[in-house]
Amino acid sequence: MNVMVDRILYDVSNPDFAILISVLDKQQDVHIPETITGKPVTQIAKYAFQSNSVLHTICLPNSISIIDESAFLNCESLENVSFYPTRNQARMLNIRKNAFARCRKLTMLLTKLECQINCESQAFSKCISLEAIHGQLNILQGKCFEQCVLLDNLFFAENALWRTDSFQGCDSLMHLTFYGDVEESLSNTCMKWLINKKVKCRRNSSLVGLVHFGTNVTVV
Repeated sequence: MNVMVDRILYDVSNPDFAILISVLDKQQDVHIPETITGKPVTQIAKYAFQSNSVLHTICLPNSISIIDESAFLNCESLENVSFYPTRNQARMLNIRKNAFARCRKLTMLLTKLECQINCESQAFSKCISLEAIHGQLNILQGKCFEQCVLLDNLFFAENALWRTDSFQGCDSLMHLTFYGDVEESLSNTCMKWLINKKVKCRRNSSLVGLVHFGTNVTVV
């Protein structure tokens, strides 16, 4: 069963949640409601906004837990993705393959810092204006941020898992914040990669420690 609200189509066939499946009219600024027919909106479906050249900003409810494959692929004008507080808060945000790939004007994705984010391969591939992700990165697959040449500031969940090619071509990446012990959170390969790139890292949200990666590793 599908329902249309503000020219946006939702699947409400599940008794527990609603899924945004497509947009019938292209709009510059989109605000997705927290609920549709009393059900929390929890997912943006595959290809929902793909190649939408008009979309500039989108505000999503914190109930969203899945942004599916290619949901915003090639949205060339999209600059800002933000989340607003809701009663039904998702603790984990899963961003699927190519979800934001080639959104060349996207500068930031803003969630609550408590939210953990999993990114599949090429989730943000070639987002050449992307500077920061606000939320705790948890599991990152290969090349999920490839060629994000302006990406500089990231937050990592405790025991985050990621690959060095997750950041292939991220030449500006210099500042990472870890929620937990930095050395326990990273594999030896990732530690060596950080050292070689001379990335500066902060440890945990209270900033009680600062790790400078250069020729030496110092934990304060």
